[in-house]
Amino acid sequence: MNHVKKLGKINDDLKQQVENCENHSLRFLRVPELAEGRDTMGFMNRFFPQLLGLENYPDVLVIEWVHRSPTFCQGNFDKGPQPILIKLLNFQDKVKILWFTREKKNLQYNGARFHIYPDFSADL
Repeated sequence: MNHVKKLGKINDDLKQQVENCENHSLRFLRVPELAEGRDTMGFMNRFFPQLLGLENYPDVLVIEWVHRSPTFCQGNFDKGPQPILIKLLNFQDKVKILWFTREKKNLQYNGARFHIYPDFSADL
């Protein structure tokens, strides 16, 4: 029975870590489909300074991962572009991005309006 309790604790810890990762990501809605080409990570590294101003981001943001969700293009653009999800290494960068986007209010990329939201787990 002791072994089952240990496995239960490990399972709870792993769930907490996954939820923590999910709660530290950002969701970009309505960024034009295929704007990133084949290099989504490079696109996002160029996107932030262009969007929020170089003076606000003197250093390169460290992005752990980035992808469209779902990761493949279904060819049905009637529903709008698929969201882009990113996870930044530093939580403070996420807070800073959200603060600047609230200040700007009207976010546009190549004439298309888009939105940035914090991405939370279903449990939260």
